[in-house]
Amino acid sequence: MLERHPDDARQAQLWFDMALLADHRSEVALAERLSRQALELAERCGAAMWAAMAAGNLAYRYFDRQDYAGASEHLEVALRWARNVEPVFDRDMTEAKLLTISAMVLEEQCRLDEAREILLAVLSRGEALGSRRLQLVAIDNLANIAGTLGRWDEKAEWGRRMLDLADSIGAVPHRASAQHHLAVAAHGLGDQATTLLRGDQALASARAVGDRRIESATMQVLGERHASSGDTVIALKWFAQVQALCRDLQNLVEESQAAACAAVCDLRLGRRESALSKVGSLLDLLGTDPAGRAAHETIRSRWACLQVLAALDDPRAGSMLQQLHTDVQARAAALTDAADCERLIQAVPEFRDIVAAWLATAATRSA
Repeated sequence: MLERHPDDARQAQLWFDMALLADHRSEVALAERLSRQALELAERCGAAMWAAMAAGNLAYRYFDRQDYAGASEHLEVALRWARNVEPVFDRDMTEAKLLTISAMVLEEQCRLDEAREILLAVLSRGEALGSRRLQLVAIDNLANIAGTLGRWDEKAEWGRRMLDLADSIGAVPHRASAQHHLAVAAHGLGDQATTLLRGDQALASARAVGDRRIESATMQVLGERHASSGDTVIALKWFAQVQALCRDLQNLVEESQAAACAAVCDLRLGRRESALSKVGSLLDLLGTDPAGRAAHETIRSRWACLQVLAALDDPRAGSMLQQLHTDVQARAAALTDAADCERLIQAVPEFRDIVAAWLATAATRSA
């Protein structure tokens, strides 16, 4: 239709919508290319709405590859265009969507109080505008922050609120995210039955809409829950699926976590050589990661590797534990104030176990 009746504003909108679809399908390069096309055309023809949204989508792409400076630059462009959107309702909606991305950037920069304040404001705006989808996105990110801080009861509460809201409008993708939040919260609280129930529900919802990221993250939670309850063979099957999916998604952090957990399972099954081989390969991979991952992103993977090394009396265990203890303390200090650090460490299982192991070895050395 646009070929027969050219309209630059509508063409920019079409490219933006196609970019969203590509993003949903994890076609990252295509999503970025379409967003750039939409932005360039929208800026040329003065289509403020689609210039703002396309720049916002580019900001998200930069955010996703951890280029927070690039994300912030595109957000500035997006918000500048958003101020020109008419009518006022559309302007308010557009700004709120962009502010949500800015909160996500702040969260990754450990500016959690600022991020939470923005998200609560977005949630209020969503309620005032009657936009349940805007509320869902705000709640989704508020649940993420609660989980980062190890506030599992709060995360569960946001998850329940999100699930009710998603069900009220039939938003299956948001339903998958809500169920995932509830599974993670239950796992953090040590509630095995709820973890498995919510995890199965999240997995079904994610697969129904083709959300491979939620699918992968949920399978990891299910694998960890089965591993912690002694169902090692079942856990291994989950971790194998996670590795395959993360490899396809080029998600090295989650792939490494699944591989490290699989090594622990091999150890428990008496497959010592296989466990050690997996750990060796994984540590080599993490040590040469071209993406330059932040230390906190691999704490969970390295902790699982350490468990294998320690059980096999590998000499690398001592220095690795010292580094992990340092990284845990640094991560806790970056996330919260000094008075809350100990609570956070005790609330996050890996943090708690690493500190306990470090204290045990320190006590042994002093004795």
